[in-house]
Amino acid sequence: MIFPLEPKTKRITTNPNTNIENKEEDRLSDLPDSILHHILSLLDTKQAFQTSILSTRWKNLPNHLPTLRLSSTGFNSFDCFIKSLTQILSLRDDSTALHSLDFYRPQDFVDPKILESMVNYAISHNVQLLRISVSCDIQQLQSSLFSSQTLTSLDLSIHYYIHHWKILFPSSLNLPALTTLTLTGFYFRSDNNGCTEPFSSLNKLNTLIIGNLRFLKGQSLCISSTTLVNLTIYGYYLYNKYKSKIMLSAPYLSTFAFTGTPNQTLCVSHPCSITHLYIDVEDISWVEEDSATLLSWLLELANIKSLTVSSNTLQVLRPAAFTFVSRILSLRDDLTSLQTLDLYHCPRDFDFVCPDILKSIVYYTVTYNVQRVRVCVTCNIQQLPSCLFSSQTLTSLDLSIHHRILPAKLLFPSSLNLPALTTLTLISFYFLSGDDGCAEPFSTLNKLNTLIIRHCKVVDAQTLCISSTTLVNFTMVGYNYYYYYKEIHKLELSTPRLSMFAFTGTPDLKLCVSHPCSITHLCIHAEDIIGFVKEDSAVLLISWLQELANIKSLTVSSNTLQVLSFVPDLFNVKLTSLCNLESLQVEMKLLTPGLYVLLSHRKYKETGSRIHLTKDKLIPVGVVEFLLQTSPLAKVNFINNDD
Repeated sequence: MIFPLEPKTKRITTNPNTNIENKEEDRLSDLPDSILHHILSLLDTKQAFQTSILSTRWKNLPNHLPTLRLSSTGFNSFDCFIKSLTQILSLRDDSTALHSLDFYRPQDFVDPKILESMVNYAISHNVQLLRISVSCDIQQLQSSLFSSQTLTSLDLSIHYYIHHWKILFPSSLNLPALTTLTLTGFYFRSDNNGCTEPFSSLNKLNTLIIGNLRFLKGQSLCISSTTLVNLTIYGYYLYNKYKSKIMLSAPYLSTFAFTGTPNQTLCVSHPCSITHLYIDVEDISWVEEDSATLLSWLLELANIKSLTVSSNTLQVLRPAAFTFVSRILSLRDDLTSLQTLDLYHCPRDFDFVCPDILKSIVYYTVTYNVQRVRVCVTCNIQQLPSCLFSSQTLTSLDLSIHHRILPAKLLFPSSLNLPALTTLTLISFYFLSGDDGCAEPFSTLNKLNTLIIRHCKVVDAQTLCISSTTLVNFTMVGYNYYYYYKEIHKLELSTPRLSMFAFTGTPDLKLCVSHPCSITHLCIHAEDIIGFVKEDSAVLLISWLQELANIKSLTVSSNTLQVLSFVPDLFNVKLTSLCNLESLQVEMKLLTPGLYVLLSHRKYKETGSRIHLTKDKLIPVGVVEFLLQTSPLAKVNFINNDD
């Protein structure tokens, strides 16, 4: 039954004692029929027909709707839905062209006769856009559906309760106007060779979407079309249990999207026209089995410009990663100069690179005279091939090797022959010490300009010496983790041209600089780990400032100022080394966990009561003035970047 809608009213109060009920001004009814039909077409057809009760103006409007949206949503029972459906179709004016019909009832079973009647109604009224999504145990749709001369878009999604039931898609199609086709839950007929080619007669087909692609045993699906541009295939592995083949013969196909389990062989006619590829592997339980298949897809699609993959897809590719890298390198034209090679893999504990892959990259780098190399991976390797450190062409080298097994030592070689190297970045390496107990790994790099070391340590020694006659920029990052091996305890800088030194970490090492000191730009971010910022670290930090006697530009974090505040009798210290200071920048940072604990403890000792501190950006009183005691005219700038 179609329930009427109540007309809207508006109560207007002219004075406290009088209420007058007037109908709202009806400007909507004055609109042309074409606009009202368009508005009603946006509604569910049940709701659209309910508007016929509003007024005589609306009485016949729903009977001429060009679009029918027939959904079982909102009906108490299927019988009510069928009665309403019958009434709607009987009231509709058959002389009105039917542009679109949407029949949607996927949750509950639909009798095959009802489905057939809906299809017949749509085809007999020259429908252009037809969408059917129902649950129905039907084996074959009537042939008239697949010989419509007016259909431009067809979306068929048939769900059924009998799991062994197979609804067959016809092998013969006569849909001359069809541009968009969406199919879900169909099987395709095969010829004597086990090949099915259902779409070759669709001469205007632009977009094809196949959901829950289902194969018969040993079947091959050939998608052949001279007009197809966009192809989407999605479905779950349980429907693709047979090893099958997908063949693409579509010279204008540019976008291919696949969601599911890639256990089908993919063959593409060449030259391949696909430039945009999307792959989302939904089930990764068959990683070993599907890895090689997915890799073959990537190698088959040789003209990709845009590639989008899910994290599951990367997981599936892992077992075949070595083959993939080797194949990519082998396909590359060796006559083309390779200037940059970047191997980046997100360093996560559960996602690592096989040592053989890393070694193959290194050998390729050296063989083909690469100039700039960046390697950032998680890999259980103890030593890189020595040929990497004797390259005659490398100008920039960035190595970040993370280990899954801790503690593990990745040794940096003591002998280097890199005559062209100007920039070196090292993360998580161990340096070997000499007979004097000092590690001095960079002295042979005669063109080194920029050096960055992060979380590096020394073996059987506590002193790291940075010796270079060409070094200009030096950055060091290091934290003192109690569960690691001992950090560097002493840092010696023998660098007559070094002008910029940046340090981030726990300042618990002694700094010695060759004189006269050339460093003019100093940046210190004391980012502590809980329990390690103590008075001795603060005193060491003061010694740094006293050692670096030629600073013109000083950048510190607010946490660095907090560390300095722990120096005993700080304001009695004479800091003459900063007499040439021209600018001081303070970067505001949130309190680190260690500083929060130490400051809370200090407040407790001072006041005898526990005071709750906010983890805010704090500057200790008087420390900025302390740094400016010999350079009162230096420019001070506070930088407040939200973290």
